[in-house]
Amino acid sequence: FNSEAEIAGGDFVFVENGTLYNSTGWVNENEVAVYLVSEPHILKKIHIQTGEESIVGEKIGRCTKTDTDGFIYFVQKNSETVWSLTKFDPDQKIWTTIIKMPYQSEDFDITPQGIFITAKGSRLYSYDPKKNENWQILYDFQAYGLRHIERPVILRDRVIFVENKSK
Repeated sequence: FNSEAEIAGGDFVFVENGTLYNSTGWVNENEVAVYLVSEPHILKKIHIQTGEESIVGEKIGRCTKTDTDGFIYFVQKNSETVWSLTKFDPDQKIWTTIIKMPYQSEDFDITPQGIFITAKGSRLYSYDPKKNENWQILYDFQAYGLRHIERPVILRDRVIFVENKSK
């Protein structure tokens, strides 16, 4: 990292040797998870003092998250049709499949209570690992003319998403 300013504010983007890195969150006070915009997409964990890198996942979706416990969540693209929400424990170096994602859905967010949300078509879904076995429909926005919602993000007590008009 070139300066303290790059990492002081949380999220950051940097380019190294022509590769674009996008931070996805802090694993702990010394390590950050970064998403490499490459083919295939790669998720790495980097120690900010030593520069030591380790690959967390390859062939992943564009959405990655970290939680307050330092776990890293991402969508593992096992094949063209099977994508799984995955949790990586960096201390134990254990990958856990949480749940299969709706067909070709790679965006998600996590509530402070540990509930996952995702979107597909006109529907917003939730998954509570403590209560559910599958994704549950939260709301269907089809009546509002929304047919391709993506990239859901939880902001305080609201869910924000994008309607992709190009689909």
